[in-house]
This record gives sequence, C-alpha cells and structure tokens, in this order.
Amino acid sequence: MAFARSERKVFGVISNSEGLTQGQIARIAKMPKRTVRFAVFRLKRKGYLKEFLHDDARMSQYSANGRRLA
Repeated sequence: MAFARSERKVFGVISNSEGLTQGQIARIAKMPKRTVRFAVFRLKRKGYLKEFLHDDARMSQYSANGRRLA
C-alpha cells in the first residue's frame, strides 16, 4: 500500500504523541491544517488511526492503532 509523504509525517507525529487534535498535529508537523485533515482522513480509511472525542466534543483526537506503515 502506498503512502503519501504527508501521511507518513502525520503518522509519525501521532505515533510519538498519542491523543492529538488535527490542530496540534498541524502545529507539530508544521503542515497546513487542510493537508493534515486529508492525511488523517486517508489514514483512518486505511485503518491506521483511531479517532475519539476530545473533552470538547467539537474536536476529535487521534492515536495510532498499533499498525506500522509499510
């Protein structure tokens, strides 16, 4: 399965710091929020991320589900 550079970068950030919001990921990775949003969407669809609600229900947090990128 092929992964975009942005997906690899987002996955690396999430793997090192569990439970981050998209805004936090964008800040740490120094990437545009739109790019992070699309990378998160693709990684979730491929089964590499899990999503759970933040204390503020308007935001979600993401963590790696234990799989490694190929």
